[in-house]
Amino acid sequence: MKQDKLDRMFELQKVINQDLLDIEDSKIRQDKTKEFILAAMSESNEILQQINWAYWKKEISVNDNNIAEEVIDNIKFLLNILLVWGYDSESFMKEFERKSLVVEQRLKQMSVLKKIKSENKKVCAIDLDGVMVEYPEYFIEFINKKKNAKFENLFDVRKNLSNDEYMEMKDKYRQSGIKQSIPLRQGAKEFIEFLKSMDYSIVIITKRPYKKYFRIFADTKANLDINGIHYDGIIFDSEKHKTIVKEFPQLEFIVEDDKNISNEIGEWGYKCFLIDNMYNKGKLNKNVTRVNTFDEIKGHISEVKR
Repeated sequence: MKQDKLDRMFELQKVINQDLLDIEDSKIRQDKTKEFILAAMSESNEILQQINWAYWKKEISVNDNNIAEEVIDNIKFLLNILLVWGYDSESFMKEFERKSLVVEQRLKQMSVLKKIKSENKKVCAIDLDGVMVEYPEYFIEFINKKKNAKFENLFDVRKNLSNDEYMEMKDKYRQSGIKQSIPLRQGAKEFIEFLKSMDYSIVIITKRPYKKYFRIFADTKANLDINGIHYDGIIFDSEKHKTIVKEFPQLEFIVEDDKNISNEIGEWGYKCFLIDNMYNKGKLNKNVTRVNTFDEIKGHISEVKR
């Protein structure tokens, strides 16, 4: 569909639904959304009634025009939902393209991960935030800008913000799109290239809640693509370490920045490299090695391969 045609659809819908524009009250937005969803569901049923979907009913003559009209009614209600939430043709098209990219990537990733499992390739797992990309530095910077503060670390943040305030900042941070532009940690790209040269299949693991914040998947992929990171798949899971071990029992090692996760992985007998930071001090399992740089990890891997 050409963009100008989509523009026309939105404009026609706006003309007859001026009351849906610029609604600021969230409760009203949600109530309107519920009404239009129920209406769209009803219209979907009307589409069904235009075809011979029920084998126990007497066959009817199918009218193409009737089907088109019912589909249009359905689309109009869905457009109304977009108007309620402040979308126009341009912002909708942007989201449509983003979602299409996500669907394409998920399908491609499923195929790749399935192949890795079936061929029993050697796998390593690399955590994202705090390992591949700078974190929590940019989250703290985001909070400082929003709160006009000068917090230096997460300890300062948690000390001075209530839990509700902290979670509100976390929510805004995740919706801001900033994850597209977070810079890589020094040496991260070269480390990934090294792993590729050693014939590892690389799976990025992260706790980022993409099921709650749909844009996170696309933002994450865009960030990795922009930085030229060549990986085989991404696992989003609140228990990422359990999932990676379950999916790839042949896993050779994990790179993490969370001490508790690292120790748990170590207890299961897997090798883990813990990127040192001020938040993960303490005793480590014998299978966990604390490192400061990616070069240290490369040294350990090279030593083992000799």
